[in-house]
Amino acid sequence: MRQSLGQELQKVLSSMDDWFAYLEEFRHALAHQIPLYVPPFYIAPQNADKYYNMEISISESITQRNEAKVRAQERERDSLRFFQPWIVGSSNGRHRIIQFHTQLLTHFKTIAMIGTELIGKLTAHPT
Repeated sequence: MRQSLGQELQKVLSSMDDWFAYLEEFRHALAHQIPLYVPPFYIAPQNADKYYNMEISISESITQRNEAKVRAQERERDSLRFFQPWIVGSSNGRHRIIQFHTQLLTHFKTIAMIGTELIGKLTAHPT
């Protein structure tokens, strides 16, 4: 199909070959491999040890049957959690972790740019 387009538009599309390859690989991963997973929360790396230690402390408080302390510790532990819609398309390490919403907007902008270029070229050179 590209050969049927004008040289300028072919140039624009050729400059995006890496994006098209990425998109195709990402699509195949989503369609044929592990489905997308958006974890319910993340822990910042600098808080990982604190979070782990709080889990141990909560377990100890549970064995001591100290419900008030458990609830307070859980609130403190949960304050270290945050939600970020990060996804990965594959577990084989070939795909980077991306922000889901940001990536969708980026793809939308790219597709809109391609559409604008295509419409501009088609209206400039009617057949």
